[in-house]
Amino acid sequence: MKGFSIVQQVGFWFFLLFSMILITQSALTWAGALERSLVMAVCYAVNFYLCFLLFTPYFFERQRYAEFVAYMLLMQFVLLIVRFHLDARFPHHLVDTRGKKFFVIIFTNITVSSFSVMLRLSLSRLDYERKYAEKEKEQVSTELLLLKSQIQPHFLFNTLNNLYTLILQKSDKAADALMRLSDLLRYLLYECDAPRVQLRKEIDAMRSFIALYQLKYEYPANVHVAETGVTEGVLIEPMLLIPLIENAFKYSDIDYNPVGYIRVEVEVTAGSLRISIRNTTDTVKVHANEVGGIGLRNVRRRLDLSYGKEYNMEVTDLDNFFSVHLTIPKR
Repeated sequence: MKGFSIVQQVGFWFFLLFSMILITQSALTWAGALERSLVMAVCYAVNFYLCFLLFTPYFFERQRYAEFVAYMLLMQFVLLIVRFHLDARFPHHLVDTRGKKFFVIIFTNITVSSFSVMLRLSLSRLDYERKYAEKEKEQVSTELLLLKSQIQPHFLFNTLNNLYTLILQKSDKAADALMRLSDLLRYLLYECDAPRVQLRKEIDAMRSFIALYQLKYEYPANVHVAETGVTEGVLIEPMLLIPLIENAFKYSDIDYNPVGYIRVEVEVTAGSLRISIRNTTDTVKVHANEVGGIGLRNVRRRLDLSYGKEYNMEVTDLDNFFSVHLTIPKR
C-alpha cells in the first residue's frame, strides 16, 4: 500500500487484533475472544483493502461512480452476512439484540470503508501534488536552460562582430580581445551551467565584457563600476549582469556624446543584493528599437522563474537616460 510500509501495516493490524481480544475476553473465553477477534480483523482488513486498492482507484477516481456504489453495497452485504454468522456463534457477546447487532455491524463497516476511501483520496492527492511540483520544477529548469541558451549566442554574436572589425583593421587590440573573449567563454562554459554562481565571478565577467566592448573605441568610454560589500560566498543567478550592461551599451549615446555615461553599482547588504545600471540614451536608437529588447525581457523572465515574487526590478525610461534597479534576496 502506497504511503505505508509493510511493517507499519502489519503492526497496525496486530494492534487492532490485540485490542479487540482485550475488549471481548471479559464476555468470552480467551479462545473464543481470539477466534472472534481474528475473524473480525480479517473482515475489517478485507473491507479496508478492497476500498483502498480496488474500489477507490479503479472506480471512484476514474469517475465510475455507479460501479463504485454497486461494488461497495455488494461488499457491505457480504460482510454483514459474515458478521451475523460470526456473532451467532457467540451468544454471550455484550450486544445481545439483533437490532443492535445490525446497527453496530453496519456502522463499523461503513466507518472502515469511509476511512479507507478518504485515506486513499488524500494520498492520491498528495502524490499528484508531488508529481506536479516535480514536473513544474523540471519545466522551470528546462525553461531556464533555454533562456540561458538565448542569452549566450546573442552575446557572443555581438562580441565576435567587434573582434572581426578589429581583425579587419589589423588592430593591436585584437590579441587582447581574444584573451578577453577566452575568459568570457571559460566563464560561460564552466560556470553558467550551475543554478547559482559567485557574485565575484559574475562581476569579473561583466568587467571583461566592458573591457572587450571598450576595445572598439579609440579612447575609453565613460563607464564606471562601483562595488559595495561584495564578498566571497555571495551567490547570484548566472548571466544577469552581462545582459543588463549589454543593454546599457546598446541604447546609450557614449559613442558620440562627450558627457554620455554608463554607471553600474553593485551593493550587497545584510539581506539583499542591489544592482543599479544607469546610462544616458540615444533617442534615435531608443525610438528605432524596443527599449531593452530580448535582453531585459529575458532577464525578467529568468528572475520570475528563479526568485518568484522575492525580487524587485524597476525600469525607468526618460528622455535623456535609462536605468534598471534590481533587488534580489541575498543567497
